[in-house]
Amino acid sequence: MKIKQYTGLGVSLVLIGALVFLPGYFKQESETAQAGQTYQEKCQVAEGCRLTTDSGQIDLEIKPSSLPKLEPLDIEVRLEGVSADKITMEFQGRDMPMGLAPFPLYKQSSFLGPSVYSGVGNLTFCTVDKKMTWLARLVIESGSVVTTVVFELES
Repeated sequence: MKIKQYTGLGVSLVLIGALVFLPGYFKQESETAQAGQTYQEKCQVAEGCRLTTDSGQIDLEIKPSSLPKLEPLDIEVRLEGVSADKITMEFQGRDMPMGLAPFPLYKQSSFLGPSVYSGVGNLTFCTVDKKMTWLARLVIESGSVVTTVVFELES
């Protein structure tokens, strides 16, 4: 009989703890999420993708612009007036989540002009939609600020 009483007491304490601590946890997460910006822009891959913000400009170039499936794609991001400690990019299906891993982009040495980050990624083969509209999702991290830029790719 005492075990049931202690079990009930334990469950009650866990619930009370959850009610006290979880709101603060979610408040911290939402404050962090508000520290960054999210942008979305359509672009013609052959012409390059460009987003102009209040603070600067973000350019994305993907080659080859035909976006072949399962082949390496050279990715280059140029930042002007936008700082970054780390940049990753992933390709996502616009109308279908693909659950893909992000590709890291590495800073290239440049003394003048924009900051340049580059890397290699690829598109997977979609068995459901042969004319999948792809999104290039850039995540730009600078200190505690995370900026997300989504380019809808039109090839």
